[in-house]
Amino acid sequence: MRPEAHRRGFTLIEVLVGVAIGLIGCVIIFQVFAVNEGYKRSTASGSDAQVAGALGIYALERELKMAGFGVNDRVAQGCTMLGYTSTRVPTSYSIALLPAQIHPGTGSNGEDILSISFGNPFEFAPGYGLSAANMAPGQNFQMENRGGVRRFDFLLAFQPGQANCSLLNAVSLPLDSPGPVQCAGANATDSVEICAGVAKTDADGVARIYNPAGGLTGAPTYTVQAGTANTRYYDLGPEPAFNVYRIINNTLSLCNMRVSNCASTAAANWTPIMENVVFMKAQYGLDTNDDGIVDTYDSRICRDTTAYTATAGDNFGSVWTTATDTNADGLVDTWSSGVPSAYDWSRVMAIRVAIVVRSSQFEKEDVTAATLKLWPDATSNSGCTGAAALTNAPSAGPTYAVPDRKYRYRAFETIVPLRNAIWLPD
Repeated sequence: MRPEAHRRGFTLIEVLVGVAIGLIGCVIIFQVFAVNEGYKRSTASGSDAQVAGALGIYALERELKMAGFGVNDRVAQGCTMLGYTSTRVPTSYSIALLPAQIHPGTGSNGEDILSISFGNPFEFAPGYGLSAANMAPGQNFQMENRGGVRRFDFLLAFQPGQANCSLLNAVSLPLDSPGPVQCAGANATDSVEICAGVAKTDADGVARIYNPAGGLTGAPTYTVQAGTANTRYYDLGPEPAFNVYRIINNTLSLCNMRVSNCASTAAANWTPIMENVVFMKAQYGLDTNDDGIVDTYDSRICRDTTAYTATAGDNFGSVWTTATDTNADGLVDTWSSGVPSAYDWSRVMAIRVAIVVRSSQFEKEDVTAATLKLWPDATSNSGCTGAAALTNAPSAGPTYAVPDRKYRYRAFETIVPLRNAIWLPD
């Protein structure tokens, strides 16, 4: 039998010491777990922000690569395209016909709005001219060649010297399936009917009327002229995109002007593209000396009296800095020094775009700098030749003021060549 001294067990002091040691161990274990969990969440949130930024910039890059497809005409750039959609509010709208346009300075941080336009024809065809009779608003017409045009394709009608151009829907092609003339058009091989009130069922399953009775409000009468002065038509396919990208509720969002009112930020008009995108800024890449190569990404332009004669309202330094929206459609349509000419727009060869994304993880300490630089300042190197010199001073690269440094912010930037602008004939 064991002695009594060996049968008494632990003393209270020994138990308390053991408990204290155990508590210290638990504290250490939980502290290590908390730190590791913080690292894990920070890493995961940083990864989420990187994925959101990569996908957001990819979506913009993909659209910009298509910008301008379907209209291979430098002269038509910048015309005011008139359109009508029966399910849209308001039904009539107008936008500048451009591959890509930057609408600057909205929101608390001055984020930009970017509009991108392109067609999707089954067969690409150059602009064919009007061949017989004049076309008043709402009337049918006959083309020099109807090659590539299919029923319910959208056609752009443009005549040099006219400020407005028209978006029309080819409701019927006489002598083609589904059969005879629908609305008193010419029964000829190359005629196209613009029938009012005939609905087209779009890819989303919604039936819409694109040709109003009496034609588009403000559309000119297109006439048969000789040579390059003749009215011409471009096939934009069955589902042309006139897309507007902007930041709404910290989300990169998309609106198609053809079917929705992009002036309104109502959720019904916008499709979310990527969450946690909080800022967007864009810049034109300009060919200032007409050599086909982008030489500056700011608002300056070469001036060489021996090689280029300035015309009113085409100085990028003053024309593109102060802009207003006169018809309340949410898009810029006038400039303080006059509307840029088609020649000005033809010098836009690329778009530089940057977005800022935010992680979803709130940190205890500041983890982001107070400001983010989206791209470097412009340099004095101009690319101008001979006696040419750039107007104005170099522009500073944009910055983003971080509103809450306890979230991780990242900037993503890319430069996208506008290949459909670069490939345009002279």
